[in-house]
Amino acid sequence: EQRRHMDYWPLHRSFADSATGAYERNTLGPFATESRDENGREELTIRPFYSSVYDPAKMERERIALYPIGRHRVSYRDYGAPDDRVRKNQFWILPLIYYSYFSPLPGESEYDYFAPFPLIIGGDSTDEGAHFSFIPFAGTLKGLLGQDEINYVLFPAYAELRRGEDR
Repeated sequence: EQRRHMDYWPLHRSFADSATGAYERNTLGPFATESRDENGREELTIRPFYSSVYDPAKMERERIALYPIGRHRVSYRDYGAPDDRVRKNQFWILPLIYYSYFSPLPGESEYDYFAPFPLIIGGDSTDEGAHFSFIPFAGTLKGLLGQDEINYVLFPAYAELRRGEDR
Protein backbone atom coordinates (compact mmCIF):
# COMPACT_ATOMS: atom_id res chain seq x y z
CA GLU A 1 0.00 0.00 0.00
CA GLN A 2 1.54 3.26 -1.13
CA ARG A 3 0.17 6.69 -0.39
CA ARG A 4 1.48 9.98 -1.72
CA HIS A 5 0.67 13.44 -0.54
CA MET A 6 1.81 16.82 -1.95
CA ASP A 7 0.94 20.14 -0.39
CA TYR A 8 1.77 23.47 -2.04
CA TRP A 9 -1.22 25.25 -0.58
CA PRO A 10 -2.93 27.43 -1.91
CA LEU A 11 -1.64 26.56 -5.40
CA HIS A 12 -1.89 22.78 -5.38
CA ARG A 13 -2.68 19.89 -3.04
CA SER A 14 -2.88 16.23 -3.97
CA PHE A 15 -3.33 12.83 -2.39
CA ALA A 16 -3.04 9.43 -4.10
CA ASP A 17 -3.40 5.85 -2.86
CA SER A 18 -1.98 3.39 -5.39
CA ALA A 19 -3.50 0.38 -3.60
CA THR A 20 -7.12 1.54 -4.08
CA GLY A 21 -6.65 3.88 -7.07
CA ALA A 22 -8.18 6.73 -5.05
CA TYR A 23 -6.84 10.23 -5.54
CA GLU A 24 -7.73 13.88 -5.00
CA ARG A 25 -6.22 16.99 -6.57
CA ASN A 26 -7.05 20.58 -5.68
CA THR A 27 -5.63 23.47 -7.68
CA LEU A 28 -5.93 27.13 -6.73
CA GLY A 29 -7.72 26.29 -3.50
CA PRO A 30 -11.24 24.97 -4.16
CA PHE A 31 -11.56 26.31 -7.72
CA ALA A 32 -10.34 23.24 -9.62
CA THR A 33 -10.76 19.79 -8.08
CA GLU A 34 -10.43 16.28 -9.44
CA SER A 35 -10.97 13.08 -7.48
CA ARG A 36 -11.66 9.37 -7.67
CA ASP A 37 -12.64 7.28 -4.65
CA GLU A 38 -11.93 3.60 -3.95
CA ASN A 39 -15.28 2.65 -5.57
CA GLY A 40 -14.34 4.31 -8.89
CA ARG A 41 -16.57 7.40 -8.52
CA GLU A 42 -14.90 10.25 -10.42
CA GLU A 43 -15.49 13.96 -10.08
CA LEU A 44 -14.03 16.96 -11.91
CA THR A 45 -15.04 20.51 -11.00
CA ILE A 46 -13.86 23.86 -12.33
CA ARG A 47 -15.89 26.33 -10.29
CA PRO A 48 -18.20 28.01 -11.28
CA PHE A 49 -17.96 26.90 -14.92
CA TYR A 50 -18.06 23.10 -15.17
CA SER A 51 -18.70 19.96 -13.16
CA SER A 52 -18.58 16.29 -14.18
CA VAL A 53 -19.42 13.24 -12.06
CA TYR A 54 -19.19 9.59 -13.08
CA ASP A 55 -20.57 7.01 -10.64
CA PRO A 56 -20.00 3.39 -11.74
CA ALA A 57 -22.21 2.06 -8.92
CA LYS A 58 -25.20 3.99 -10.35
CA MET A 59 -23.86 3.60 -13.92
CA GLU A 60 -24.45 7.31 -14.44
CA ARG A 61 -22.50 10.31 -15.76
CA GLU A 62 -23.59 13.91 -15.25
CA ARG A 63 -22.05 17.08 -16.67
CA ILE A 64 -23.09 20.59 -15.68
CA ALA A 65 -21.95 23.81 -17.38
CA LEU A 66 -22.62 27.20 -15.81
CA TYR A 67 -25.12 25.75 -13.35
CA PRO A 68 -28.12 25.84 -13.75
CA ILE A 69 -27.91 26.76 -17.44
CA GLY A 70 -26.54 23.60 -19.09
CA ARG A 71 -26.84 19.98 -18.00
CA HIS A 72 -26.24 16.56 -19.58
CA ARG A 73 -27.00 13.30 -17.78
CA VAL A 74 -26.57 9.73 -19.09
CA SER A 75 -27.37 6.51 -17.25
CA TYR A 76 -26.45 3.06 -18.51
CA ARG A 77 -27.51 -0.55 -17.97
CA ASP A 78 -25.18 -3.53 -17.77
CA TYR A 79 -27.24 -5.82 -20.01
CA GLY A 80 -28.42 -5.84 -23.60
CA ALA A 81 -26.54 -5.40 -26.86
CA PRO A 82 -23.40 -3.22 -26.61
CA ASP A 83 -25.02 -0.51 -28.78
CA ASP A 84 -28.24 -0.52 -26.68
CA ARG A 85 -26.98 0.08 -23.14
CA VAL A 86 -27.98 3.74 -22.73
CA ARG A 87 -30.95 3.73 -20.37
CA LYS A 88 -31.52 7.47 -20.11
CA ASN A 89 -29.94 10.46 -21.85
CA GLN A 90 -31.03 14.00 -20.98
CA PHE A 91 -29.70 17.33 -22.20
CA TRP A 92 -30.95 20.83 -21.58
CA ILE A 93 -29.88 24.42 -21.90
CA LEU A 94 -32.30 26.41 -19.79
CA PRO A 95 -34.61 27.87 -20.88
CA LEU A 96 -33.88 27.24 -24.56
CA ILE A 97 -33.55 23.53 -25.38
CA TYR A 98 -34.56 20.25 -23.74
CA TYR A 99 -33.93 16.70 -25.01
CA SER A 100 -34.68 13.44 -23.19
CA TYR A 101 -34.14 9.85 -24.33
CA PHE A 102 -35.41 6.94 -22.23
CA SER A 103 -35.11 3.20 -22.87
CA PRO A 104 -36.88 1.07 -20.22
CA LEU A 105 -35.72 -2.19 -21.88
CA PRO A 106 -33.32 -3.05 -24.71
CA GLY A 107 -35.11 -2.48 -28.02
CA GLU A 108 -37.67 -0.06 -26.52
CA SER A 109 -37.11 3.69 -26.52
CA GLU A 110 -38.77 7.05 -26.21
CA TYR A 111 -37.42 10.54 -26.77
CA ASP A 112 -38.86 14.01 -26.37
CA TYR A 113 -37.59 17.49 -27.20
CA PHE A 114 -38.73 21.03 -26.51
CA ALA A 115 -37.75 24.52 -27.67
CA PRO A 116 -39.75 27.49 -26.29
CA PHE A 117 -39.50 30.03 -29.12
CA PRO A 118 -41.20 29.21 -31.32
CA LEU A 119 -42.86 26.66 -29.09
CA ILE A 120 -41.85 23.34 -30.62
CA ILE A 121 -42.53 20.03 -28.90
CA GLY A 122 -41.86 16.61 -30.41
CA GLY A 123 -40.59 13.12 -29.93
CA ASP A 124 -40.89 9.47 -30.82
CA SER A 125 -41.69 6.24 -29.00
CA THR A 126 -41.64 2.56 -29.91
CA ASP A 127 -45.06 2.29 -28.17
CA GLU A 128 -46.87 5.50 -29.19
CA GLY A 129 -45.11 6.53 -32.40
CA ALA A 130 -43.88 9.97 -33.44
CA HIS A 131 -45.38 13.34 -32.57
CA PHE A 132 -44.57 16.95 -33.48
CA SER A 133 -46.21 20.22 -32.51
CA PHE A 134 -45.63 23.82 -33.57
CA ILE A 135 -47.80 25.70 -31.06
CA PRO A 136 -50.26 27.39 -31.75
CA PHE A 137 -50.32 26.55 -35.47
CA ALA A 138 -50.71 22.77 -35.76
CA GLY A 139 -49.50 19.49 -34.40
CA THR A 140 -49.93 16.26 -32.52
CA LEU A 141 -49.13 15.81 -28.85
CA LYS A 142 -49.01 12.39 -27.18
CA GLY A 143 -49.28 11.58 -23.49
CA LEU A 144 -50.00 15.14 -22.30
CA LEU A 145 -52.85 16.73 -20.34
CA GLY A 146 -54.33 13.36 -19.40
CA GLN A 147 -54.90 12.44 -23.07
CA ASP A 148 -53.31 9.72 -25.18
CA GLU A 149 -53.26 11.99 -28.23
CA ILE A 150 -54.16 15.61 -29.04
CA ASN A 151 -54.38 16.76 -32.69
CA TYR A 152 -54.98 20.46 -33.35
CA VAL A 153 -54.93 23.21 -35.95
CA LEU A 154 -54.76 26.85 -34.84
CA PHE A 155 -55.46 25.87 -31.24
CA PRO A 156 -58.08 26.40 -29.79
CA ALA A 157 -60.00 26.75 -33.10
CA TYR A 158 -59.81 22.98 -33.75
CA ALA A 159 -58.67 20.25 -31.36
CA GLU A 160 -59.30 16.52 -31.33
CA LEU A 161 -58.62 14.68 -28.05
CA ARG A 162 -58.21 10.93 -27.71
CA ARG A 163 -58.07 8.87 -24.53
CA GLY A 164 -57.87 5.12 -25.18
CA GLU A 165 -60.17 4.26 -28.10
CA ASP A 166 -62.52 7.20 -27.37
CA ARG A 167 -62.35 10.42 -29.40
